[in-house]
Amino acid sequence: MQAEGDLPLSPAAIADMAMQLIQMQQIDQQAILDALKFPHRERIMQRMAEHEKAMMEGQAQAMSDQQNAAAQQQEQAAAAQQQQMAAEQQQAAMAQQQGAQQEAAGQQQQLGAAGLEQIAMQLQQMLAPDDWAIVQAAAHGDADNAALQQVLAGLTPEVLELVLAYLEAAPVLQGAG
Repeated sequence: MQAEGDLPLSPAAIADMAMQLIQMQQIDQQAILDALKFPHRERIMQRMAEHEKAMMEGQAQAMSDQQNAAAQQQEQAAAAQQQQMAAEQQQAAMAQQQGAQQEAAGQQQQLGAAGLEQIAMQLQQMLAPDDWAIVQAAAHGDADNAALQQVLAGLTPEVLELVLAYLEAAPVLQGAG
C-alpha cells in the first residue's frame, strides 16, 4: 500500500530524478547507485573510497614534498648568505691587515736613521755586550740563528719589542741607503 500523496514512479522516472538530483548535488554517489539499483554498488563504492583516499594521500605527500623543498631552499639560501658574509669578513680582515702592514712600513721609514740610532743606544745599554753583538749581526744579515734565538728567549717583553723593532727597521734603512 502506498501512502496518500505518494506518486507511483517508474524505474526510468526514478533514474531521471536521481540524475537531476546528483547534478544539483542534492544526493551522493551511493544514493544514485541505489536509485539505479546498479549491480555490485557496494564494491564500486569501496573502490571509489579507496581511490579518493589514495588521491588525498598523494596530495598530502605532494604538499609535504613542497614544504620540504621550500625548507631546503631556505637552508641553502641561509648557508649561501653565511658563506658570503664570511667571505666579506675575510676580505675586510685582509684589507685591514694590509693597511696595518703598510702603516707599519711607513712608521719604519719615518723612524729613520735617528730613531734607529736611538733604539740602538737603548739596546746597547740594556743588553750584555755579547748579546748586543749578536743582535747587530742579525740586523746586518750575518746572524747565527741559534744564538739569536737564545738571546731573544732570555729578554723581557719590553726589551724584546725594542730588539724586534730594531731588527725590522735596520734592513729597511740599509736598503734605502
